[in-house]
Amino acid sequence: MPTLTWASMVLTMIGCRHPPTWTSKTKMILYKAYALLVLFLVQSLTLSSIMDLAINVKDQNEFGDNLYLTMPMVIATCKLCSLLANRNSIAILMTATQRKPYLPIDDKETKIETSFDVTNEKLSTLYTLITEFYMIMAWIPSLSRDPKNRVLAYRAWIPYNYYSSLVLYSVTYAHQALSLIIGSLINVGFDSLFSGLILSICSQLEILGHRLQNIQNDTQSARECARHHDFIYKFATKMNEDFQTVLLVQFLSSMTISCFCLYRITQTELGDRLPETMVYAVCFLFQLFFYCWYGNEVRLKSLEIPDMIFASNWESLNQNTKSTLLMIMLRATFPIEFTSAYVLAVNLKAFMMVIKTSYSAYNLLQGS
Repeated sequence: MPTLTWASMVLTMIGCRHPPTWTSKTKMILYKAYALLVLFLVQSLTLSSIMDLAINVKDQNEFGDNLYLTMPMVIATCKLCSLLANRNSIAILMTATQRKPYLPIDDKETKIETSFDVTNEKLSTLYTLITEFYMIMAWIPSLSRDPKNRVLAYRAWIPYNYYSSLVLYSVTYAHQALSLIIGSLINVGFDSLFSGLILSICSQLEILGHRLQNIQNDTQSARECARHHDFIYKFATKMNEDFQTVLLVQFLSSMTISCFCLYRITQTELGDRLPETMVYAVCFLFQLFFYCWYGNEVRLKSLEIPDMIFASNWESLNQNTKSTLLMIMLRATFPIEFTSAYVLAVNLKAFMMVIKTSYSAYNLLQGS
């Protein structure tokens, strides 16, 4: 299984996975306090942006400015709550394939596992760099927006007069900055974990294919392959249960953002905010594409199992072994499919559907 080194490090930074070396009671208490602090920072900023939307927003431009902060923080809050609620289940998933029948048994299988491990770490690192680069690009313009008048980087409802004191303004500004950084790391950690677990499924399917192509003429080896195949499906089912709510939120938010940004770009004079708006919409779509691409990859890989069986020496096997292989082929006709709340499949077709739906909604808004 991919070691998920990068994802584990980010999850530790956001309070969702304590360092393995921290075993003492005092350190555990300190880490739980740190996790509560992270949760408070994220939820407080999310609440302040939602309150601003409900109380202060009066026109389309103000709504658009509010959306820059509200949507990412709502998604980050959902992801953080999902990680904390399913922490034990996710820990089991991260260690499940370190036991039989998942463990590689020869050099070829070790090579397969290593290649997926390297790919996952490279993609996770690249994804982190892209996300944090956008954070920097989005934050830099805010530093020049009326600093003398003590204007915050993003719209938010604050229950006190932060502009009345330089200390209050500095604390409020730092709260926004720190909370947004943590929010971006939550997105990175959750998405890297999702992609890593998906690649672990792809890795196991590749290993299973190798075993099927080298199957021996005995019932025991065929049964081991069938057991391995069944465990992979159970692993995917459990993973889908833990991630499906967040997947639904991601789909709905990406659809809303892409539609609104397209409408705002064509209907409003944005001036120097135009590049930021376009990059903002592209980042949301890229995040959704990230999920759909990985979901599509595991679906295609699971459908390759019958072809791998046909590539083996199945014609020379005994009848019992052939019957077991036939059962594996029948099971493989139902691909591994990730869904958002059992409604929408997470694949490239779903991504194109989101694009088309967003454009249809944009045409409806433009016509009205």
